[in-house]
Amino acid sequence: MSDTIFDRLSTALADRYAIERELGEGGMATVYLARDLKHDRNVAIKVLRPELAAVLGGERFVQEIKTTANLQHPHILPLFDSGEVAGFLYYVMPYVEGETLRDKLNRDTQLGIEEAVRITADVADALDYAHRQNVIHRDIKPENILLHDGRPLVADFGIALAVSAAAGGRMTETGLSLGTPHYMSPEQATAEKDLTNRSDIYSLGAVLYEMLAGEPPHTGSSAQQVIMKIVTEEVPPVTKVRKAVPPHVAAATAKALERLPADRFQSAAELRDVLTGARALVSDAAQRSEGLAPRRGRLSRAALWLLPWVVSVVVVLAVLALSRPGTPASLPRHFDLLLPDSAPVEFIGEAFGGVGQTALALSSDGTLLAYAGSAGGTTQLYLRNLRDGAFRTLAGTEGANYPFFSPDGSWIGFFADDVLKKVSVGTGQVIALAPTPNPYGADWGPRGDIVVNIKDGTENILVPEAGGSVRPFPAHTEGAAPRAIAYRAIQFPRFLPGGEWILGGCLGNAVCIRSVETGDQLLITRSGPQKQLPNGEDAVRGTHPMYIPSGHLIYGRPGGVLAAVAFDVGSFSVQSDEVQLMQGIRRESPLTRTFQLAVSEDGTVVWAAGEDARMGVFVWADGAGRLDTLDFPRAQYNEFDLSDDRRWLATITTSESGQDELRVLDLARGGTFPWRDARFRPTWVGWGPTSQWLLVTSRGGVVLRVRRGAPSGGDTVFNEPGIYPNAFLNDTTLLALRSSVYGLRAYTVRFPALGADLIAGDIAETPLIEDGGNHLFPEPSPDGAWISYTSNASGPFEVYVTRNPPEGQPIRVSRGGGELGMWSADGRRLYYRNGRRWHYVERTGDVEPFSEPRLFLQGSFHNVSGKDHAISEDGRRLLLLRGPPDETTNVLHVITNWFEELERLVPRERN
Repeated sequence: MSDTIFDRLSTALADRYAIERELGEGGMATVYLARDLKHDRNVAIKVLRPELAAVLGGERFVQEIKTTANLQHPHILPLFDSGEVAGFLYYVMPYVEGETLRDKLNRDTQLGIEEAVRITADVADALDYAHRQNVIHRDIKPENILLHDGRPLVADFGIALAVSAAAGGRMTETGLSLGTPHYMSPEQATAEKDLTNRSDIYSLGAVLYEMLAGEPPHTGSSAQQVIMKIVTEEVPPVTKVRKAVPPHVAAATAKALERLPADRFQSAAELRDVLTGARALVSDAAQRSEGLAPRRGRLSRAALWLLPWVVSVVVVLAVLALSRPGTPASLPRHFDLLLPDSAPVEFIGEAFGGVGQTALALSSDGTLLAYAGSAGGTTQLYLRNLRDGAFRTLAGTEGANYPFFSPDGSWIGFFADDVLKKVSVGTGQVIALAPTPNPYGADWGPRGDIVVNIKDGTENILVPEAGGSVRPFPAHTEGAAPRAIAYRAIQFPRFLPGGEWILGGCLGNAVCIRSVETGDQLLITRSGPQKQLPNGEDAVRGTHPMYIPSGHLIYGRPGGVLAAVAFDVGSFSVQSDEVQLMQGIRRESPLTRTFQLAVSEDGTVVWAAGEDARMGVFVWADGAGRLDTLDFPRAQYNEFDLSDDRRWLATITTSESGQDELRVLDLARGGTFPWRDARFRPTWVGWGPTSQWLLVTSRGGVVLRVRRGAPSGGDTVFNEPGIYPNAFLNDTTLLALRSSVYGLRAYTVRFPALGADLIAGDIAETPLIEDGGNHLFPEPSPDGAWISYTSNASGPFEVYVTRNPPEGQPIRVSRGGGELGMWSADGRRLYYRNGRRWHYVERTGDVEPFSEPRLFLQGSFHNVSGKDHAISEDGRRLLLLRGPPDETTNVLHVITNWFEELERLVPRERN
């Protein structure tokens, strides 16, 4: 279209869509990239060619297109909108990042056989669904098959039907024809009016043929030549071009391309099932695909050759059927699940601290998917039936995160407002079970208990499924060995079969189990379960581990990789080497490290694709949400500290191999200065009063003083395990926490000149607050008059301030939760975080020292284990870590019968 038409269209649709640019032009329409202003999303707008629109008429076109707007299938690109404006007929679809199958074929010419079969089976599934709704596509071709993360989406579904019906037989006036010659069925080529579903089957067969052979079934120098061959010539067997094509795939291709509709598959579902091996095909077409004439009365040589293979397959299927009573053996099936645009999956939600939590859950039979989705600024639970597509909103679940099903699938547990709740799948009744401060996951056991990980991942409790008294885990019994593992709560716990043990993460990324009855804890290693820390890399390490009934442990690895080992649940022994199964799964921030993945006991797996959310960039953000990105590379940044002069940013980064190192970023001139020392692994960093040196805490309790710009090494401040510095109270005094003592303490240290050794005995300890609470993030005001800190002494974590030195009762300044108070440079404001929201209070006077909290900023920014925000010199901007831009998705990936594939990929290698 010309610029004049582009301008007319942009003006006509300006109240709904902001058209950005042209994406491409086809036989019937021009496609534009636009922004849906109401829903703030990218869309693709197809505008019919003017000569076509002139003979159609808008009212009839819109009426006919309504039929296709109701199609909802994981492999059908939905229709958002359609209409007539300024003489243009248009329709609106999602804008899908990726490529078309045509783009892929232009680049690769031929596809792998397994990939071609999978794409065809998924498209056939979409066609079967549409045909059962009495909708025929009429224009199946590579250009109309979009590939989103490798999964096909059929576009323009039924548009050809709408155009044809609206034109009322006047298509010849436009000079256009429906269907693309290379993929037309013979009945389309001869202009038959009444097409059936078998026309689409032929077209899909032609697409499959091209994916396998590298060219369509019939080619020619003109459209007329191609059409003539379609009507008069047989399709050459695909095996003549590509001998590696399996017999059943070649036979299915040949049957789909029969000239007579009656000789093709009865339905697209039959084509899908034959391709995937779910049903056998014995026909003359199969023999012709091998280049043999059919013989009657006795077996052909091809049939005799295939007989042992067929007998073997029958035996294997029989064995599988016997080994799993009531479950027919079938091959894994991959497809995409498209969720409503108004209710996408929400990765962050209202979880404590604004951290990523698992948003997906499957019932044990794989029928129901529950997920935490967006709902008007918060989250709530939605329920999708994977069998019939039914979709429900579960009222009363606002603020929900981390859903999980009861064993019988009749209830869904979830957290909201630091309370464990359950909602009935049948009636929708919501029941509160128990307070669960700062929860990190739960699971519903077979004995009627729900295991929960609470208090920022530090404690496990058991909650009766009917509610009632919460029970802590029994005190564990530790081994006497000097390297016995220290007690750690199990994060994101999952019951093992029988309900006596739970499995989850502990000791960083190690996989542990813990007894519900005794409290004992074991580390899972390749040498067997151990109470002692293993040497080397013997421990199984991964995030969000799960045991699944196929006899495997699955867990997350860096980069969104899902890995597995074979696992004997009776002896807790690992029985294979690690195998990486798939990658590109959304993985959450370092604080939780969860995967957006759910597995049912029947072998269905659902996951969300996405970036590794641990990766981030530094941004300045103001109260209006405007972001200014710093020019430093995206990386896995952990806690950070900004120097008093606002020039130097010290942070701890984690490499892809899992190594932590200290880096100093120069905000004025750019550039990064790494500090490396093989002897130390940094866990905390903070600037000294002059910004000329830093304190660095290493694992094991060693605290070093490191000069800015020094490549390695440092002065040892003290080496006492369990003491963790947090901030400088003044030039010589540290505010620190001791892991073995609740409360806040000050450590006075006499720091000599840089380069000089510290004098032994120059450290004095002074208790400041001892109220039994767990205190975090102490931070003095610039004038030293106040100290802010985070504490759970009275329940959930809140932000408090106390005078320095402490006198009277501390003042709680946050409302409804909060953490990590940070002062502005002038000391007038105290900012703190509560989930995805940043608030501030202002110092007012002696009678009411602090104002009520005011909202400053809301957004999805990283929450790491230490400091995760800093304040600009003028106190009007926050320095934050920004993760991947998309924190929601409405596309999920599904595999059914996944255990069959898993047993093949990860067999048991040793007893």
